[in-house]
Amino acid sequence: MLELKPLGLLKQSSDFGIIFSGIIGSFFPDDARSAWHGYGAKTLQRFLTYLSTQRTPQKFDYYATIGVFATWYQRVCELFVGESLLDVGCESGFLPLVIAERIPFVTKSTGIDIRPDMFAVARELAEEWHLSAVHFEEADLLANNFYSLGKFDTVTAIGVIEHFSEEDMYRVLTNLLAVTAQRLIFVVPYEQDMEIIYDHKQLFTPEKLEAVGRWCVQQFGGTARMWREECNGGLLLVERHASAK
Repeated sequence: MLELKPLGLLKQSSDFGIIFSGIIGSFFPDDARSAWHGYGAKTLQRFLTYLSTQRTPQKFDYYATIGVFATWYQRVCELFVGESLLDVGCESGFLPLVIAERIPFVTKSTGIDIRPDMFAVARELAEEWHLSAVHFEEADLLANNFYSLGKFDTVTAIGVIEHFSEEDMYRVLTNLLAVTAQRLIFVVPYEQDMEIIYDHKQLFTPEKLEAVGRWCVQQFGGTARMWREECNGGLLLVERHASAK
């Protein structure tokens, strides 16, 4: 994105998807499935290599995208509680795979996305790595029946809420709170300008992220707590009190 956007080759989010798919497909022009499987397998392995340390990885330059996500994933592993995960807007499904591989007692590691394009590859990787706790479902974060997914001990939204308008974001937050049994974790980028190539619709600052956290606590009737920290952007954790579960 940083290389092609200044050349005028990326003007909207769909351009990014087309070029990214073309690059992946170029490795096996006659076998797209093998190309995407290779991408998924190598990327998962790279994540697990980054996460093999005992602590949150160093702060990465935003150019090193996989390093940024590795930092977020490592912090989620450190903050994970309970036995079940719901990762919303999971896209390629790497976080559910990472959680299931790194936290053996997890009984359910579920990823959902409105676009299931990468689910076939992610399911193959789960089978190859014998990660039976991993599941993927197509779901809309704005759906009125979102609560039907059930409750999960830890719910994550990594790089998700900035893709919604402020009005829609509060509908999404309401749905996520409804399925959170213990902890809800958000990660957002801090940007000076909205990156339209990534289809961002909001800018976040530490103050705005804290306001989101306070709103979530209020929805639990005060029976919750929250904190925010820096993590290659902003990380917000909202935790329900035991008596409110």
